[in-house]
Order: sequence, then C-alpha cells, then structure tokens
Amino acid sequence: HGASITKDWKLPIKLVCKAFLPANMNQHFTCGIAAAQCYFGESVVAKGNYEWFPNAIEVERFIYNQQIRDYIREKNGLKDKNVIGHVGRFMTQKNHMFLVDIFAEFSKYDSSARLVLLGDGELLDTVKEKVRQLGLEEKVIFKGNVNNVNEWYQAFDCFMLPSVWEGLPVVGVEAQAADLPCIFSDTVTKEIALSEKAKFIHLKALKLEWVNALKDALNMR
Repeated sequence: HGASITKDWKLPIKLVCKAFLPANMNQHFTCGIAAAQCYFGESVVAKGNYEWFPNAIEVERFIYNQQIRDYIREKNGLKDKNVIGHVGRFMTQKNHMFLVDIFAEFSKYDSSARLVLLGDGELLDTVKEKVRQLGLEEKVIFKGNVNNVNEWYQAFDCFMLPSVWEGLPVVGVEAQAADLPCIFSDTVTKEIALSEKAKFIHLKALKLEWVNALKDALNMR
C-alpha cells in the first residue's frame, strides 16, 4: 500500500530490503501506481510490467445506514454536532499534527465541530499533548482501535486524510462507500477519487483553504 518509507529507527533495514527487491521479483502486483513506482521502480511501471489489483472492501458493511448513524452519535454525545472523522495509525505518515492544526482553525468558525480520531500508534501521546495545549480536549475525541470502524463512518459528516504520502489507502475507499465527503492531501494518489465528493488540497495551502473545504464538505452531508 505504501508509496514511501517511514523514517524511523528501522529505516536502514528497510532500505536494505528495498534494495534487494528488484533482483528478487519475477511478478509485480500492486494496489496503486504510486506504490508500484516506489517498490518496483519507474522502469517496471513505464513498461507496464505489473498487475494492478485495486483495494477491495465489503461494500455492504459501509453503505450509509441512518439507524447506525443515530445510535453511534447518541451513544458518544455527538448528536447535533458536525463530526470530522479520521482513521489511521498515529505515525508521521498520517500527519495528525497537521490535522489537529486545521481542526483548531475550523473550530473557531464552528463551535459544534468535533474531530474523531480512530487508531493507535507511537505518536498518540504526542498528538494528545498538542490537543491539550490547544485547549481542544472537549472537541477532539480519541477512540483508539475499534472493531466497528464501518459503523463509525456512518457517524461522521466528512472524512479527512492529510497524509504526507500514501499508496492507495483503504480508509479512503471505505469512507467513500459510506457516501462521505472526503478531503485528501494532494500527496494521496488520485486513484482514490471514487466519487464526486472527493477533494484534494495541497499540503502547503493556506489553512483557510482547508477550512473552506471543510465547510463545503459539511454542506454536502
């Protein structure tokens, strides 16, 4: 799925393994072009020497359901709130710190807005501290790893994925299956745009552009 390599303590090992890939592959299967370029190399992609298998999901589990939406929102105190959702591991790639910054700006315009973060990871405590420093403890909800992600999509009003890089993220497919307006960073592969409700914004764009995109997305719901 990946289109880059996370720069952590395992980076040297990853680079060595990646260097050995080209000489030890005789079949190339990928979920997206960006992932293929990253791991197989530009020449393999240029020659079309790969098989493309788009990420697949169990669509029926994610189709919009009003009853599930009402239940999740009532249970979690989200009734009458504008809910922005994100699903992803707390790591550099997923760009949670940037996401919190954008939400902090947006919450100045919409006091009813809530940011729901599903997932766990090494940067969870760092992100929680940032939320505390911004005084957003009551507006940012950390749910950790859950076994009903499909139901949470129903409770969201829009979905944000401002990743630094992606291959073809399954969460983007799931969110669109739930008919959610989605805001992706421009570093997410354009193959993820499966509906007219998907929008891409440059990571270096002004915060106001992201805020306005959120306003537009919430108006679609």
